[in-house]
Amino acid sequence: MKLPTLSRSHIAAGEAGLDRIVSTVSVIDFTATSVAQRELYQPENSANEQLLLTSIEQDNYDLVTDCTKIEQLAKTGCVGVVIYYVGERVPSLLTEIKETADRLRFLMIFAQETQKNMTYSAVISEIMFAIFQDRMRHPSFAPTIIGRVSAMPEYRRSVGEVLKLLAEQIQASLAVIDDQGEIVYRENWPKEAVVNWESLLNVVEKINMNGELPVTTSDGMKITHWRLPNSEETVLFVGRQTVTNLTCERVAETLQTALNLWGGQNQDDQNLIRAIIQGQIVRAAKLGRHYRFEPKNTQAALIVSCPNDVNKAKMKNGLIN
Repeated sequence: MKLPTLSRSHIAAGEAGLDRIVSTVSVIDFTATSVAQRELYQPENSANEQLLLTSIEQDNYDLVTDCTKIEQLAKTGCVGVVIYYVGERVPSLLTEIKETADRLRFLMIFAQETQKNMTYSAVISEIMFAIFQDRMRHPSFAPTIIGRVSAMPEYRRSVGEVLKLLAEQIQASLAVIDDQGEIVYRENWPKEAVVNWESLLNVVEKINMNGELPVTTSDGMKITHWRLPNSEETVLFVGRQTVTNLTCERVAETLQTALNLWGGQNQDDQNLIRAIIQGQIVRAAKLGRHYRFEPKNTQAALIVSCPNDVNKAKMKNGLIN
């Protein structure tokens, strides 16, 4: 709230959420989506601590002042929402709305009505610059990232989620390689980046380990290879900029902690489904071969969760037949 673009805004609810971490900012347009689309909104590709910007008017004011909507956004990891109200006067929040936001520590900030010239881009620029400065001041990000993933819903607590946050933190693509020389986790940054991981595996032994100069590919990508502490597993860094040794050490420490906490998830009887849900593409493909199943050929999936008192074997046979 100390940023110039937000200094004249006011907090309508969820003030306890002011101490929460914001890692990214997104714009959501409630007016341009259908009811079904709004109900299905899941920012699964975000970095969890997301601040939303939106604008509303009198006709759709209830869309962001609905208890179910607030609970849904909070569940997906959103920190809160900055609301631009188009109208003469911002209505007061209903008591139940404020109580819901306060309980969930979900910030609801109304932009100052007199700031008619304030744009999304101005707010986004200031917030992202503040995030960048904070990362420079606090390079030891391991406790923060592990803490953030630990606070996520159980189904999202994974090494893959940690890798996603790390890739965004250092702005480089990452891959964890096991002692057999196979990729077990990978994350491209940015998401649309194309990294030929398979070809990199063929030359990974030629890439210097821990502290040597990185290898530069023909397209200018710099590749660094680093061993995880007290482990045979390693991590590959691929990006436009050289990753410093200090950053490599911090990433390796964070990944080792994540592997200690959640690395064993791949050994349970639901490992294939878990790998698909958590976006572990290589792991899912490897496990799929055991079941004669190709995840890459799947366009949609129905995941059925049954209570403990249901005969799961009987239900499974019923679905198959």
